[in-house]
Amino acid sequence: YQRRVRGADLSLEEQATMRDYYIRRVFPLMTPLVVDAGHPFPNLSNLSLNVAVLLEHDRGGNRFVRIKVPTRIPRWIHVNSRGPFGLISMEELILANLDTLFPNTPIISASVFRVTRHYDLKLEGEDDAHNLLELIKSELLKRRFAPMVRLEYDSQMNQSMLSLLLLHLHLSETDVYKIDGPLGLADLFELCKFNLPHLKYEPWIPRIPDVFANLKGRYSHPGDLFHVLRKGDILVQHPYVSFTSTVQFFIECAVQDPKVLAIKMSIYRTSSSSALVKALCEAALHKEVSVLVDLKASGDEEQNARYARMLEEAGCHVSYGLVGLKTHAKIAMAVREEEDGVLREYVHISTGNYNASTGDVYVDMALFSSNVDLGRDMCDLFNYLTGYNHINSFRRLISAPMSMRETFVNLICREAEMAKRGLPATILAIMNGLDEKRIVQ
Repeated sequence: YQRRVRGADLSLEEQATMRDYYIRRVFPLMTPLVVDAGHPFPNLSNLSLNVAVLLEHDRGGNRFVRIKVPTRIPRWIHVNSRGPFGLISMEELILANLDTLFPNTPIISASVFRVTRHYDLKLEGEDDAHNLLELIKSELLKRRFAPMVRLEYDSQMNQSMLSLLLLHLHLSETDVYKIDGPLGLADLFELCKFNLPHLKYEPWIPRIPDVFANLKGRYSHPGDLFHVLRKGDILVQHPYVSFTSTVQFFIECAVQDPKVLAIKMSIYRTSSSSALVKALCEAALHKEVSVLVDLKASGDEEQNARYARMLEEAGCHVSYGLVGLKTHAKIAMAVREEEDGVLREYVHISTGNYNASTGDVYVDMALFSSNVDLGRDMCDLFNYLTGYNHINSFRRLISAPMSMRETFVNLICREAEMAKRGLPATILAIMNGLDEKRIVQ
């Protein structure tokens, strides 16, 4: 249904219409940067789209100019005369109107390219850092100038332009990828917004377990969930079971129930507009709220740093994890004063992140429990993560780097021994990666 329109495909009338759009909505955002003795080669943002232009100079020789494709406006633009699904890309529109940027200047060639920078975050001096948040923020700033490792360019780029880019970017031929089609295909997700349900997967509607559905009635109270959890554990599997109606509901009940005195939580990844973070900020007005935000979650360092600051400003006790380690645990605990005055821990332990978006897609297991041993273990674990605690074992929990590896090895060896003796032996495992040598062996 969608048809990608190139500038050369436009009729004269369409060219005039799209040029008017360009002049009004795009042209003021254009900043052509020439490269010459007085203008060094511009810094290129990671994965940003750029238009490279080679101009004929009036004093002899050529001039290279780079134009960054704007990111604050939609990349795909409707060509109304082509129906509801005729689209032209922003870079095509810019290429078709280069004369507005370079009037009376011959254009030798023009093409689109982008670079990929090495974005792995390496924390130097983490052991000696006084403030991990400030260290992360300084490292994130350095990312803008991280080494370039890949150059992608469209099929219109000639060899002289390519050689010029390789020279300035300090890349070799092995770092170059010629793309026959649009660059940055992730932007095509914008097209999924079209109302074409017959071309999409049927929407999945997760079920709500009866025990949770019954708690959402008109006369329900936030404390009702905790009364249910005292009767026994609840195990759910996402995305077949709703994340919002279970995990998020658990946190919201903890926030709203006046009997809950404290909430503790570990965040590794969450959504860009997290309702859970907002709920924790609200809870900090009348409860003790402690949140561990892992600032070293790959790809989410900047967002997590922003959430850490937001939680701190709301009055939460925020820690950033253990030096030299990532805190990959997805755990939450509500400490509630029961009717008899005794404090009881209610815990949530999950394989999945506290992210409502991925919670509707990724397969994960989650356990809700008021088990006394698990509650005590969770208290010890949070104290270990936020304080200076040398605990090395738990009652029920298995935690890395303390005991998880040895426990798994012992369990595998046990099943192997059972198999050797001709007894029933089974190993069932679900994982998204395996590279621990002892486990593999």
